[in-house]
Amino acid sequence: MKLTISIALVLTSLWAAFNAIGTRNEVVKKARNAYTENRFKEAQQLLKALTDSLDVDNNTVALNYAHSNFILAGYSTMRPADSVLIALDSTQQLEYELCFEMYMDLTDSDDTEIASIAYNQAGCIAFIKKDIKKPEEGIDQSILFFKRAIEKDNNNKTARYNYELLKTYKDYPAKLLNQAKQLVRNKRYKQAYNLMQKAGDKDPRILKNTDFMTRLKSIIQIDDLQK
Repeated sequence: MKLTISIALVLTSLWAAFNAIGTRNEVVKKARNAYTENRFKEAQQLLKALTDSLDVDNNTVALNYAHSNFILAGYSTMRPADSVLIALDSTQQLEYELCFEMYMDLTDSDDTEIASIAYNQAGCIAFIKKDIKKPEEGIDQSILFFKRAIEKDNNNKTARYNYELLKTYKDYPAKLLNQAKQLVRNKRYKQAYNLMQKAGDKDPRILKNTDFMTRLKSIIQIDDLQK
């Protein structure tokens, strides 16, 4: 099973509401142009200048600065399944952790749209940087953040999509096991075993049901001897 995280990295309309003069206004325009033209390194530097050197305190600037850092951390080059299977190195872990903190700082924003987007992004990062040896914790945290994003803004379709997709992904092993057990109750042992084995080829979590699989295989072998 391949899980694709869908993320809306958008330059919000609140840029227009940020009305400054002189150098600040010029930097805002340059940052906006760089961001919309996918020159994210330049956008990152300009947005950092706004918050550091020009002393701008604006949630929209902060959100897009976090977006720029997020993209530069490497998400834009990931293949669909990478965020499920990949183990991040220490540098990537640090970069995503910094992005996570930026987004979490924005979840208390009075602007519910910004808070919702920040929660959605935090959910994506929690999923990306999860421990692949113990992925359940990261998945549960991601689901919680996506849920909070929806609570902040019920119209956030990206967060709703992510929430529903990840819930389906989390529940998939239990759902499949129930299907296999139903086949066992109907004495269709080979079908149950093949169902689990085929699914396990695509999703290693399925094969963690080793006791169930072992018992099934034993029953099938006994049945074959009696034929």
